[in-house]
Amino acid sequence: MASRDLKIAFDKVNIATQKKIDKTLNPVFMNKVGKKLAEDITRRTRTGHGVKKEGEKKEKLDKLKASTIKKRKREKKLGKLSNLTTPTKSNLTMSGELLDSLTPKSIKKKEVRLEFLGRHKNARIKNSDLADAMEKGDRSRNRPPRPFLGPTNLEKKRVIENIVDKLEKAFS
Repeated sequence: MASRDLKIAFDKVNIATQKKIDKTLNPVFMNKVGKKLAEDITRRTRTGHGVKKEGEKKEKLDKLKASTIKKRKREKKLGKLSNLTTPTKSNLTMSGELLDSLTPKSIKKKEVRLEFLGRHKNARIKNSDLADAMEKGDRSRNRPPRPFLGPTNLEKKRVIENIVDKLEKAFS
């Protein structure tokens, strides 16, 4: 009988613990976590670094083609090139619209997704489609893939630390 009582007690602890976790990792908090991650990815990408696979180290994005540099120089003269880049810098920031549209969306308890909102004015396509095209590249047009969206190992570590800190405070 004592072992059954112990199991019931542990079940109650598990239920109480799960409720506390659910309350702590609510959509508002998870959106804050997602916003910070989106800011980290945007900042890293604007410095010219991507990540080939989630959880790996950052790597320099491939250099721009001569034709792209030429186009960006024209855009700069017209005042259309973002002040967050230069004509020769590979950082997915011609206008700044794509990275600026990266937004967290709470999808379930304890989960958040990053998504690209809206349409890109210059290219007249959805920002999510443009991000996919940048990630995959286009071999037929000699455009290398520029994977950037996944978090690096360090960015992932910071997200986990943020969540652990929040849980530690909730249980202390």
